[in-house]
Amino acid sequence: MEQTLELEAVPEESRRRVEDLLREGRGGEPERLAARSIAIASGKGGVGKTITAVNLALYYCQRGLRVALVDLDPLSDVASLLDLAESESALSAGRLEQAGLLSDFTLPLFRNLDLLFPAPKLGKGESLQLLEMIFRRFAGELSRDYDLVIFDLPAGSAYEENLAFLPFIRLVVLVTNPEPTAHAAAGAYLRRLFALYPGRDVQLWHNRFVPEAPPGFNPTDVAGNYNRNVPEELRLAPGEAARLADLAFVPEDPALNLLRGEPSARRNAQRFLLDALQYLLEQRLTHLAGESNLPRALIPVLVGYLCRHWRIEDPQDYLEGLGEYLSTLAGQPAGESRAGAPAFSPGQRQACLRLVGRVRRDPLRLALVKIIRHLEDTLQHRGLPPALTGGPADRALDHELGRLLVALNRLAARDRSLVNPGGVLLFYFALYKLFRSDTVVRLVNSLVPRRSNSRGQRVRDRRRQIRSLIEKDPADRARYLKLVRLLAPVVFRQVTMVVRALRLERLQFRDSTGGLLRNAYLKLLTSFLHDTAYGGLSVVVGFPYRNSAAAFRQGAEKLRASLAGV
Repeated sequence: MEQTLELEAVPEESRRRVEDLLREGRGGEPERLAARSIAIASGKGGVGKTITAVNLALYYCQRGLRVALVDLDPLSDVASLLDLAESESALSAGRLEQAGLLSDFTLPLFRNLDLLFPAPKLGKGESLQLLEMIFRRFAGELSRDYDLVIFDLPAGSAYEENLAFLPFIRLVVLVTNPEPTAHAAAGAYLRRLFALYPGRDVQLWHNRFVPEAPPGFNPTDVAGNYNRNVPEELRLAPGEAARLADLAFVPEDPALNLLRGEPSARRNAQRFLLDALQYLLEQRLTHLAGESNLPRALIPVLVGYLCRHWRIEDPQDYLEGLGEYLSTLAGQPAGESRAGAPAFSPGQRQACLRLVGRVRRDPLRLALVKIIRHLEDTLQHRGLPPALTGGPADRALDHELGRLLVALNRLAARDRSLVNPGGVLLFYFALYKLFRSDTVVRLVNSLVPRRSNSRGQRVRDRRRQIRSLIEKDPADRARYLKLVRLLAPVVFRQVTMVVRALRLERLQFRDSTGGLLRNAYLKLLTSFLHDTAYGGLSVVVGFPYRNSAAAFRQGAEKLRASLAGV
């Protein structure tokens, strides 16, 4: 455990209590507990700190570790995230001074996962009291009963509520978002942390990450963005910035959005259709960029920028914006990347101009952008009803999608790179049309379990669903497989009908004998059903094909390796 504290701005009594506890714990149970502890912190609220802490706890417990999640945040929404509000109320009367056993402040959640101290939302002076309880009274019990202890700290850098805990915790994970205020708050947190604990390493968890940024803002450079906007005397020193390590870049994901609330099979059909269109756009732009003589390392960055910036009015102006973006990513100060000069050599600039011009005129890209914008507007417009009505707007979308698929089928004769993304789009178009049926929608929506709340209302049983994801409930699995067996033949027929109606044979997935490749369509169907049933839980575990889940898993494994000293 660390022992160096900056005395300035730290209350003397608080400092003394922390240092006494550090001395007492040296070489004993508190150090053993510290070796298996992780702190999840943030400079400000609203960046996804608690969602990250909860998902890490779920991830590790599913992999067989015994995990304790310590809820220290008075504004924590752990209860909402895990649908625990009514269960948690049983512990709400406890006070710290009345607790004799750790079990008095333990709420078992799932196999291998307990929530500790969920009820006491601490008053003045109680944070240090809780710190002493954990690392003096309960340290031995915690280190024996759990392989991993995750502390969800309050947002901000208050000493007693937050920073005083860090000397007793092995790893610090700082959660932030790719926007200026989040990086400013993260930088301020880091400045105080390094002042108190020189030489401390911090791992950065970039939540809701997008590579896009306003001019002069590098979404991956927390220290640089903070330092550019504060006086010199408040900046992080180069040695301090070097102690930061990027742990994870987790992209925005609707599965982590509690506001989605009730699952909707029809809405999800639109979302999957939109994902297929965006994937197809990315593949088309990659193909166009691959035919240029630009460096291969530059192409993924160009494609990402072209996907997000679809409006190309003047290629020269467009290239200026692209050059500024690339210069910011390279760490150049804002204002030093005019006309794209720092980003491109003269030859690369001409190649980029030719590519931008070709992309601007490409009929397939234009058609994709038009439909993507339509679907994005539909999904984002809160005034629209959740059902697909089959009205004029839907018929117009059907027509545009049909024309697009016919064009893809024709282009696939000479460009085989369009076959797989076109086939995926074909499947989700067929599914989108199938979900006009109320009967099919009711069948899919029946996957979502219900319970009665305290007011007698029937609501989504989110806690049961999370438990099913973590513990693989056999009954839920049986219901799911029964629905797959029921729907699969219907979906196969629907795909075949669309293929015949629009003559899309090149886009249909077939095996070596020419028969329908049922396993491919079955995999697409099961992924859709799983996402529809479990989306909106704010849980990453259980979504193996999502980009966010892959990024989260990589970050979690790196964190686990760091804890083990690998």
